[in-house]
Amino acid sequence: MKLATLYWIMLSVAVAAAADAPVLRSPDKDVVRVATALEHLTVLEFGEPIVLVAAGGRSFQIERHDDKVFIKPLASGMSTDLIVWTASRRLVYELEAPGEVRDMNFVLDNRIPPGPPPAARVLEETVDFTLANAFLAARPIDSSAVRDRRRGVTVRVEHVLLSKSRVYLHYSVRNLGKRPYRLETPTVARLLASAPPVSGPPLRETQLGERSLGALGAAGEVALEVQSVHAPGGELLAGQKAEGVICLDRPLAAAVLQLVFAPDRGRRVQAMVVL
Repeated sequence: MKLATLYWIMLSVAVAAAADAPVLRSPDKDVVRVATALEHLTVLEFGEPIVLVAAGGRSFQIERHDDKVFIKPLASGMSTDLIVWTASRRLVYELEAPGEVRDMNFVLDNRIPPGPPPAARVLEETVDFTLANAFLAARPIDSSAVRDRRRGVTVRVEHVLLSKSRVYLHYSVRNLGKRPYRLETPTVARLLASAPPVSGPPLRETQLGERSLGALGAAGEVALEVQSVHAPGGELLAGQKAEGVICLDRPLAAAVLQLVFAPDRGRRVQAMVVL
């Protein structure tokens, strides 16, 4: 479950990078030669709507219907070129002078083989590459100092992912009470501590427990703008657990954050994490 939810952190980063990925266009294919025969029909199949057909001469009868082009030579010894535009491609053919029936092309299949188009493959590969790097960059948060609140709601910050301009926090909410708990996107503030605990390396990437809160010596706080990436809503039933991801648009370093959730029967629900 944690791995599935962590995917939302990675995906939010990957989409931003993939949206700017260049769209590659396939180069024109080589000219396709089509062998014909008098009094015989050659059919070109494309599997998609045909927008326009153009030929260089009148030595062939050329008709298009839906996703097919019908070609019938009208005179011997004459050849010409044929260009076909479909909804997504341009194809170039050389209609050869009529020859023997045994050598002609009866049907040419020009349908696109199954699979995503080139642009979609580029996008998918970009997303996969970014996801892999994001998974490697995400760091777990040590919440061992936090005890599950009996008959109440406990919040744990599970992972943090720091990008150049954003901070992604993956958290979980567990309801051990007897009544449903209302889920909301938390508010986040950066605490201004008179004696910040971040000076000690062991406290980095740690969620503070109840005993550590009194030693924080907070002198104030600065509210941070929160963007919901995947924040659950509704009611969390007794005994259930939900997970979410939030994004902060400001780069943070050596900061103490306070996440405040909806109260649980008048009791404050929060999490303090050191980045």
